[in-house]
Amino acid sequence: MKYDRVLKATFFAIAFVFLVYSAFWLVLSHFVNKELQKLAGSSASQGLYFENAIPPLRGYPFIPTLSYTGEIYFANVKMIVPEMTIKGYFIPGTGVTVDFPYGFAVDRTPYPALANADSFKARFVMPSDVPRSNRQQDIFAWQQKVGAITIRSFHARKGDLQLKGDGFIGLDRGLQPRVKLQTQIRGYEELVNALRKEGIVAEKDAKAALIVMKGISTLDPLTQERVLDIPFEIQANTIFLGPVPVARHGPIQWGRRMSPVPLQR
Repeated sequence: MKYDRVLKATFFAIAFVFLVYSAFWLVLSHFVNKELQKLAGSSASQGLYFENAIPPLRGYPFIPTLSYTGEIYFANVKMIVPEMTIKGYFIPGTGVTVDFPYGFAVDRTPYPALANADSFKARFVMPSDVPRSNRQQDIFAWQQKVGAITIRSFHARKGDLQLKGDGFIGLDRGLQPRVKLQTQIRGYEELVNALRKEGIVAEKDAKAALIVMKGISTLDPLTQERVLDIPFEIQANTIFLGPVPVARHGPIQWGRRMSPVPLQR
């Protein structure tokens, strides 16, 4: 008899938790889909355009998932996305995963060889707020309130080049990129060659960089690959690999229709 009461209590507890979770999932789905409709309605005025419609939230009763396939246009930049998924509960402070299993390519950029990947996956902490638009006053308000997004982990692959690590991305007080990532790089030769190919690093500097990188890298005993642990930073419109500045970029001009400023060679 006592066993029956315990069994019934357990059943009702499970049923109650499931009902609460289902109600939460329904409310979350309604909220996210409503925000997607707002995004679709106002994105064109902000210089953002999605080639295809963004499907509604799916995945019940598991982790809520958004997906997209197609092209994304932002000002005069085009991003080609074979497949993208975003998984998470979209609650501030919780983890959200963005996955490009087949990579992506960004067209109409100053350095096309550096603007694509064969695969990319990152997990970040959902911020407490997001900018209402790309207008300067909205970006400034976000920078003052939030300022940065924590990246718990990321992994990118392009050919033999693999990068993984963690850190944060955000904006400084001048509303310019502020990035600090602790990265582990495999196949760094391909990265240096890409920088050389794009004219960011001169031929002699590329050769010197490879010598230095080999000297400070370690050998993975399992794969026999050279592994380089080094910080990657962007500050004051300068890209740093470790303590060495490798490139500068023009300032972002925030506005109604933001156009990227070509990188300065």
